[in-house]
Amino acid sequence: IDGHATAKSACLSREVANKRATYAITVECLKYRTVLAMLAEKLNQLGNQPEVRPSVLWVLLYELLISKQQKIKGGGQMVRLVREHEQVLRATLNAAMEEQGVTSTEGLLPNQPWLQAAANLPRYARVNLLRSTVADVVKQFEAEGFTLTPHQHPTNPNEFAKDELLNDLLQFPPGTDLHDHPLVTSGHLILQDKASCFPAHALKPVEGSCVIDACAAPGNKTSHVATMTGLT
Repeated sequence: IDGHATAKSACLSREVANKRATYAITVECLKYRTVLAMLAEKLNQLGNQPEVRPSVLWVLLYELLISKQQKIKGGGQMVRLVREHEQVLRATLNAAMEEQGVTSTEGLLPNQPWLQAAANLPRYARVNLLRSTVADVVKQFEAEGFTLTPHQHPTNPNEFAKDELLNDLLQFPPGTDLHDHPLVTSGHLILQDKASCFPAHALKPVEGSCVIDACAAPGNKTSHVATMTGLT
């Protein structure tokens, strides 16, 4: 974002109050960016558009026309303008779907294999070894009704697995929501992508090492390295 941070790190920064919702809407808007850009251009053609950051307009258009709720809250000049032209915007969206021969807005997404591949990735969660152990975390999930499976990339809702490469990483089915789980809110479990977990394992610092992370945000890799150095 503006050459300073990734979308994820920006959404998880201290300045963002509702990190989970902000990251979710950001991901959705980026996924539908071609559709939202088309709708924003249509709104611009209608005239009388106030000065507003494109990202704000995209969020409003997504919430009203694409999201499950299909409604926007609050007021303000931009919100009133979008609501005023809702019928025209919906007609534009429907015309685009008809032209492409699809029946849903998902059909308007670029035909890129990585979109489907990303949707099928497991939900990864790293055990914070400064506060718990893999064995203890596994026991808690089993007590909650989860089943530990030997297979990688579990798909059944109540299954989870230990990652075959990284010994402190667990895998859950795609889309598993752990944000409000007690182990996550207490810091015993860190929601962290597998790729983000590799640097600490590749570095393998010995206990007591001094490691400087010169670009830490939000700090998951830094805390991961800390579990290996034994520094809190």
